[in-house]
Amino acid sequence: MILTALDKWKRCDLWKKDDGQYIMHTRRWLHGRCWEVTPTITKSKVQQEKQAIEANRQQRLKKWAEQLRIPPRKMELTKKFKELRQAKRGK
Repeated sequence: MILTALDKWKRCDLWKKDDGQYIMHTRRWLHGRCWEVTPTITKSKVQQEKQAIEANRQQRLKKWAEQLRIPPRKMELTKKFKELRQAKRGK
């Protein structure tokens, strides 16, 4: 339990700030029962960029479907078909 919390704290913003300048002393962290507190963890820049790219891709697909007058239901089915095909290839 403590090791799991410690792993989360290692990834939190406070401990990463200024090369770890604000990491609590071990004694204070243990006596304060800080493992019971959930630290705030923001998404990494890579995750944020991936999410932005995917959102942009979805917007372009939606715009393309509107231009070709493809019904949204058909786009949904096409997406599900592609996911199933990729899942089969992955096995």
